[in-house]
Amino acid sequence: MTSWKRLLITGGSVFLLGLFTLLPARVIHHWVSPDALQLAGIEGTVWNGAANEAFIDGMYLQNLRWSMRPFALFTGSLAYALQAEPVGGFLDATVAVSLGGTVRVSALNAALPLQALQNVVRVDGISGDISLQMAEIRLADGWPTHAAGQAGLSNLVLRALAPAPLGNFQVEFQNTDTGVLGSVQDVSGMLKVAATLQLNPDRSYTLLGQVGPTATATPAIVEQLRFLGSPDARGLREFRTEGSL
Repeated sequence: MTSWKRLLITGGSVFLLGLFTLLPARVIHHWVSPDALQLAGIEGTVWNGAANEAFIDGMYLQNLRWSMRPFALFTGSLAYALQAEPVGGFLDATVAVSLGGTVRVSALNAALPLQALQNVVRVDGISGDISLQMAEIRLADGWPTHAAGQAGLSNLVLRALAPAPLGNFQVEFQNTDTGVLGSVQDVSGMLKVAATLQLNPDRSYTLLGQVGPTATATPAIVEQLRFLGSPDARGLREFRTEGSL
């Protein structure tokens, strides 16, 4: 191919991309929006715009704003800086989707009630608030295959254990050869916890560790923990739960 033809193709591609990104976002949403994405009150363009309301994979958001990161196109990804307001919280992140469909979330800073995730993951019998400060998360078919950062759970309630908040906890995520590993520790409250959360590529998970009552634990909590067996010298009992999603 001669150099002038390459230049013509490159110039034409840049022109078409520029034209596409300047189209009204509501038009593009009408043409190509997937079923998992529903927007209302759309303003602006594909490059830079906003929506009053959004449903993304069943998660409800308000005041969604987006801004394209064009340099990601050179790496084969479509990327946007996003800001939104889940009910009772906030979300700020950069999201990129590769040609192969892998989703990469970076610089994620968010806080929201667990109930806001009810339609995304099953949180039956659990309530509280979650905060996320994640450097990076990679998702394949909606499952995390890579994660680095920290999550916090505050005012956590497990109704099967007690109707009152159990306390506050934090999880530090890192990557291993077998998947994503989270180190779980208590921050304050009625439970002492030291555990690991393993997320495997086959969408299975294992939560394994030790738990015990603190000085603020209610008699009901102390009694419930007895079902886990005999404590060690520190008053901690081993527990394990596993499953798949």
